[in-house]
Amino acid sequence: MRDRELAAESEFRLWTELDLPHVTFGADAVIFAKELHIGQNVSIGAGTVVVADSLEIGSGVQIGALCDLRAGSLSVATNSEIGRACKVLVADEFRIGRASRISWDARIVCRSFVAGDFLYFAQDCSVGYGGTQESTALIRLGNNVALGPHTILNANCRIELEDNVGSGSYVSLWTHGYHFGHSVLDGFAASFKPILVRRNVWLGYHVTVLPGVTIGENSIIAAGSVVARSIERDVLAGGVPCRVLKPISSVVLNPDDALRVVEEILDSWACELRWKGFEVEALECSQGSAKSFLVRDADEAPLKVLLLNSQHASLVDGDIIVSVEDLPEEVTRQIPSSVCLFQLRSRKLLGVSTPLSEDLRDHLRRHTIPCGTETVWSCLPAKRFARLRNFNPKIRRAHA
Repeated sequence: MRDRELAAESEFRLWTELDLPHVTFGADAVIFAKELHIGQNVSIGAGTVVVADSLEIGSGVQIGALCDLRAGSLSVATNSEIGRACKVLVADEFRIGRASRISWDARIVCRSFVAGDFLYFAQDCSVGYGGTQESTALIRLGNNVALGPHTILNANCRIELEDNVGSGSYVSLWTHGYHFGHSVLDGFAASFKPILVRRNVWLGYHVTVLPGVTIGENSIIAAGSVVARSIERDVLAGGVPCRVLKPISSVVLNPDDALRVVEEILDSWACELRWKGFEVEALECSQGSAKSFLVRDADEAPLKVLLLNSQHASLVDGDIIVSVEDLPEEVTRQIPSSVCLFQLRSRKLLGVSTPLSEDLRDHLRRHTIPCGTETVWSCLPAKRFARLRNFNPKIRRAHA
């Protein structure tokens, strides 16, 4: 048995810090791969093991400590993050798109796991719980898929979630079910069927989706529901068993109403900044702006935030500029390199990124307006929390 194990291990080359000077390795971190393509500024945490026939890691990727990632083909795109103690065992292909985040303690076992850009796979999410080493154990996730903590994808059969699917915590999708006390020879049936969730669907807290279900585009499934039959598009559905409650539709806000909504979002962001320890000073609005304020921090120069009041407003002086409507190209071409511009209708983010602009980006995301496509979401910590988090009791005991 040991001879066979040694033969299998010899198929892979051991890549080290000497081979990969542009990669930061934590203590005892190792990569085994036949083929390797790896970008700049990659970090592999302490005790992490990565094994693949073909391995591709984009620039800026961060892999946490104590991970164990194994796949026939393993690809992690630019600026993605895999959290501490994640375990991946995927026979054929494991691939996540750019700026994706798999949080700590995730467990993924299946034949193939392929996700688009901006995946959010929260802490303690799992692909598994029986039958996920079958030939049919396939996961396909579109762009901007966000799954809440403790989600279970039981991919004995294919599970496909299209673009912009999101979920609350403790959601479970089951593609098979059977019981030895109810045999097929006694007239019962084992269930082995795929699940398809169309684009823009929200699955509320503790929703359970059973084998063979398709959920239509733009629908919302209420918290606590058990979805045993397919649900049509553009509806709110809920209950046990889940049934359609009412149709839902969206209405695009006119420019004035949209501007008022964004003003409220910026007001709530200013409140959060004050809680985080920043000084926020409201300024008199100049021509072309609907809201203006300065953000000060003891360690940084003050930054001016502006909300433009018209699609046709000239680009006024500011460090962070927010526009509900897309600005004309002749205006955006004038943006100085030091300015960050949010264009909310198209969800574009132009110009330089700073910790403060990233905090606004995260706040907009939480209010359903994600902007930018290059990096995972991040926010500034509240100084009260940072002080407690950074306290080191070992140092204190040493000085006692």
